[in-house]
Amino acid sequence: AQALSWHGVELPKGVTPSSPRLRGVLEGLLEDRLLDEPDTLHFALQPGAHAGAVRVAVCDRAWLAAALQVLDAAGQPVSRIVPEFAPEGEGTL
Repeated sequence: AQALSWHGVELPKGVTPSSPRLRGVLEGLLEDRLLDEPDTLHFALQPGAHAGAVRVAVCDRAWLAAALQVLDAAGQPVSRIVPEFAPEGEGTL
């Protein structure tokens, strides 16, 4: 839980989780709230996210890659990542 930060944002219409513009849109929306450079971070939308109010989990990309490598080296490939803690309810924080 301490490695994640959660941010409420308003996704514009036409931007979906599968949109090629998603990363750039999230970087722009979160620009003033992030302590690190966006290219060093991993962003994950809440399940079922669509245009409108959503939550975004943010963590250090290198930290996440290292954790996944440990699991992979132990013969436990990861198919889904679920946060230890997530804010309750829907919408912005």
